[in-house]
Amino acid sequence: MAGVKRKITLSEILSIVTRPQTLSELYGQDKLVATLRNQMSKRPPQTFLFHGESGAGKTTIMRIMSKSFQCTHFKVWGDPCKACQINTSFAIHDINASEDRGVEEVAKIVELSRFKPTNSPKRVIMLDEVHGLSASAWKLLLKPLEEPPASTIWILGSSKPNKIPIEAKRRCTSYQLKSLGITAVEDYLKKTAAANKITKPLDTLFEQLHLLQINTPGFVLQALEAFASGATAVEAVAGLDESGVDSFRVAKAVTKGDWKGVIAELKTASPDQARLIRAVVAGYLKGIMTRESNGSSLDRAASSILDLCSPPPDDNMMMNWMWATLHKITKRYQVQR
Repeated sequence: MAGVKRKITLSEILSIVTRPQTLSELYGQDKLVATLRNQMSKRPPQTFLFHGESGAGKTTIMRIMSKSFQCTHFKVWGDPCKACQINTSFAIHDINASEDRGVEEVAKIVELSRFKPTNSPKRVIMLDEVHGLSASAWKLLLKPLEEPPASTIWILGSSKPNKIPIEAKRRCTSYQLKSLGITAVEDYLKKTAAANKITKPLDTLFEQLHLLQINTPGFVLQALEAFASGATAVEAVAGLDESGVDSFRVAKAVTKGDWKGVIAELKTASPDQARLIRAVVAGYLKGIMTRESNGSSLDRAASSILDLCSPPPDDNMMMNWMWATLHKITKRYQVQR
């Protein structure tokens, strides 16, 4: 994470130590959980698709589901017992489709899906970021998704459901994970900090999360981890991007009038990262406004923030807009240095 130098041990990482193990522990998804449990009590599906923004909890709920299908001791469906939560011998296959997207890998799991497991009530196949599969891989999956054996459960997850073939969507029961509202983000932040004995004042971090519209539990946790480790609020949020794009460095390059520095970061950025880059730069500019007393510096930062306030509604145009807008702001800082 940007701005964080301290080495963090695995046991300290909030996204791991606070990860829900049951549906009852999921934060901010009460309606989805109620709908899911109602469906499981009446007409249980065998193919699921969970979709939502990055950090919304898709992988978490997929893993809870996988254990729920194995547990026969629960009091409420979706809340597997402690023993089943830690059992690693169940027939659960966890595949990141963005990495294992080849036809050969899919063919192997399709073949395996035909067989009843010997050590589990169900064979559960989880395909995360499933939109990353190739067209050929999807062709292999359509039949198994439509007519899975009674002993096989398919659970798909995606942050880009629009890239999933419509034929595959029709074969799945879909559930959307919602992002958190403003009040919920603040509540989640405070409760998590208190539970993990983080006493650092959170006002600036919450303000930055709100300003940048960071509203999924996964990203909130990452920001809190960085903030608690010594990063500023701006740096903590800039560190959310795991792609290698340093949004904080983009912001600094822009305000130095360094277009070459901006290019160096943006050339590896994807449209999905544009919103975070935009938000971090805007947050950095706001920070300048709170520190500056010079009229021209304030005007320059204010004008730049306004330039960032009107992104295109079409996500396909977001990256082009980002390049053009940051170039305009960088030129402003070059002229007025």
